[in-house]
Amino acid sequence: MQATAKEFIIALDEGTTNAKAVVLDSRGKVIVKFSQPLAIQTPRDGWVEQSGEALVTASLTVIASAVAHVGAENVAALAISNQRETAIGWYRDSGEPINAAITWQCTRSAAFCDHAASRSSGTAH
Repeated sequence: MQATAKEFIIALDEGTTNAKAVVLDSRGKVIVKFSQPLAIQTPRDGWVEQSGEALVTASLTVIASAVAHVGAENVAALAISNQRETAIGWYRDSGEPINAAITWQCTRSAAFCDHAASRSSGTAH
């Protein structure tokens, strides 16, 4: 694809059901979209998890597809949006996930949160 240098922005949306990469030109026009599905696991009632490896692999796959489409030399920036409240820990040395991602849909900590809220004065400390 012919383009002037640094003309494109790649937006990564790492969501619950899929990872998406959208390439936008300098006017905000969508040039192309790529998507990879993501699975969720429910190992117990109320628990919702995702594989850390799957999150990384899907994200890297759609980013690589987007970069291949426009050329790395033409990418000005990468914008990232993620699941926000989803939490996962990573080993610093290996880059491997410590455990599955605990998603924003998971309710395993609801009782703890209710207890903490009931003891709160309503003032942040």
